Amino acid sequence: MSDRTVGTARRLLEKLGLAVTVVMGRHLSPAERRQAKRSHGSYQEAAASVRAMTIPESARIVESFHLPRSGSVLEEPHDQRWSPTRARARETAAPRPKLRRKSRSHPDSPRSPRPIALQEFAWRIARNYGLHSSGAPTTPGALYGGRHIGQLCNILERYQVTPDRYTLETLRAELDEALAAARIRPLDNGDKRDRLAHFAWMLGKLHTFTKGETRRERQLREQEARVKARILAAQQAQVKAAQEAAALDAAATARAAFFADHRSRLRPRATSPASRTAAVKILVTTLIGSGALHQHTRELQQLVGDITLLDRDLINAGWTPAHERSDRRACWTHGEHTLTIQLRNEHPHVVMPLLDLPEPIAARIQSLHASQ
Repeated sequence: MSDRTVGTARRLLEKLGLAVTVVMGRHLSPAERRQAKRSHGSYQEAAASVRAMTIPESARIVESFHLPRSGSVLEEPHDQRWSPTRARARETAAPRPKLRRKSRSHPDSPRSPRPIALQEFAWRIARNYGLHSSGAPTTPGALYGGRHIGQLCNILERYQVTPDRYTLETLRAELDEALAAARIRPLDNGDKRDRLAHFAWMLGKLHTFTKGETRRERQLREQEARVKARILAAQQAQVKAAQEAAALDAAATARAAFFADHRSRLRPRATSPASRTAAVKILVTTLIGSGALHQHTRELQQLVGDITLLDRDLINAGWTPAHERSDRRACWTHGEHTLTIQLRNEHPHVVMPLLDLPEPIAARIQSLHASQ
């Protein structure tokens, strides 16, 4: 058909009362064009008219009447009181047993109340999606259209929209994504015939669109992974700190043991600085006589200084000075052993005992032998 023929037929249907124009077509405003672009993803400049088929007023007059109840008729029943067959039957027939109601073999178990978290989640959804009753509720838990909050809980449980899988924000975001992927334009609450049924239909689309874990479940999983990582890092830091503390304690113990052993080997000084100076003076006088040390040669001064250092090591090692000033001979005794040093022509003459001397003392005596 041509466009003109279709237009003529449409006007004829409206004249006959078989069709009516609900919304007249028009060009869209810029805001409506942008909303249409967001809704179905393509460019739309105009909207077509919306028409509906109707029934003419002349065809709507229908007489209504009630059908009779089962077993009741208007005709007079056939009188069988004088029938010998019926009389004989009434005399010999056994009385009918009384009707008893069938009892349920398995009584319904009492239904447990839903979790408080699910009920609160359902109320938040009802308030945000316009499902709650606008006026004062006549019954507890009333929704729009006289529905009960339990029906919304049933819908949420059917499509697995629970607080552990969704929050109000993630539900709104994922529902918008599901409707956009299905190219479904959201409707206002005034355009919905049944708000609760329309919301259940949208949740069905969301349930079909959702594959795998939801955004809320992914957030919980990532949060749990971060918490486990922080706990593991804290445990590793504690182990590392314990190891460092143990290493520091071991180092401190080793250092204390080393110094304790070193101090036990060295004999503490039993003389004061004044007595030490007097002992050195006696040693120098024994070696060079009563003259001043600075009047002698440099080599002799160096030699006397080495013997003075040896005297200090011997005293620290437990040797006792026993100098013979008349013979100009420096002597040290240690039990039955005696160490003697005498200067002859500015050269030392050392008489060593027959025992092993400590390393510092042996090294100094070896240097004195080398200067002979």
